[in-house]
Amino acid sequence: MTSEGSMGKLRAQDGFSLIELIVVVSIAAVVMAVLTPGIRRSSDIFTLRRAASLAIVELRTAQSLATNNGTDIMFEFYTTTGSGGPGGVRYWARPFGGGSWSEVRSVVTPEWPSIIQMREGSGLPMCAAPADVTHTCLIFKPLGDVDTNPTPGPIRVPVRVRAAGTFEWEIEINRATGRARVVQ
Repeated sequence: MTSEGSMGKLRAQDGFSLIELIVVVSIAAVVMAVLTPGIRRSSDIFTLRRAASLAIVELRTAQSLATNNGTDIMFEFYTTTGSGGPGGVRYWARPFGGGSWSEVRSVVTPEWPSIIQMREGSGLPMCAAPADVTHTCLIFKPLGDVDTNPTPGPIRVPVRVRAAGTFEWEIEINRATGRARVVQ
């Protein structure tokens, strides 16, 4: 047999038929339809976890400023019912024992993700001037404890992601120590 004879044989065409392609695309569409809500939920939970972690870091920073400098630090939460603004937190300092408040630090967008909100309902007192009096505040004392309303027990600050209003966690703050942790 010559080499010409072996080259003359017909071979099946390589590739996919139209039906095979439609079946594969249909299966991929069904898998994506099933996975998309789970991926979205995971993304929202990740954003909420990031928000809670960021809020705890800022609370600890405010507490550290109070103890290191021997001053009162008013920690202002931009809340959902406040007068607007980009969201975030502000720190105000006042010499221990009295005096006027002065702004020390502000954390707003883009540092503070714009979809993250501190929701009202924690029982925290409203801020005093010069902070926005429609927001809520915590005041850290020089020993690191929290001076708020006289209600005993831990303080709960609700945090939520605006894009996923069903996802909400709370940050629990111990009044005596000022320590914060996420409560789901």
